Amino acid sequence: MFRRLAPYLMVFSGIGFFGCISYFTYLARTSPSHLDAVTGHVAQMNDHGYYFYVYPWQGWLLNVGPFACVGVGIAIALIGRRQKWDSTVFPGPRWLRWVYFAALGACLFYVFVFP
Repeated sequence: MFRRLAPYLMVFSGIGFFGCISYFTYLARTSPSHLDAVTGHVAQMNDHGYYFYVYPWQGWLLNVGPFACVGVGIAIALIGRRQKWDSTVFPGPRWLRWVYFAALGACLFYVFVFP
C-alpha cells in the first residue's frame, strides 16, 4: 500500500513546499508594512530587510509549513528506501512527474517573474 502512495505523497509534499514559498511572496507584496492591531496583522515577517505583518496563523504557516513539507518528503523517502521499492529517480506514473514539474515551474514563475 505504501509503495503505491509514496510517489503521490512525495509530489504533494513538494507542491506544498513551493506553495508555502509562493504564499510568502504574495503576502510580502500585499500585507501592511506596519503593525495593525485593529485588523489583527500582528505577526512580523521579514523578507531580506523588508518587514511586513500578517495574521498569527499565517505567520505560523509561513514559518513551519516549508520545513514540515521537506520533513515529510524526507521521511517518505527514508521509509520508502527501507521497504526496498525500486530505486528509480521518480517512481510512479509518468503523468505525475509532469504535474510536479508544472507546479514547480508555476511557483518559480510566480516568485521570480511575476511582479
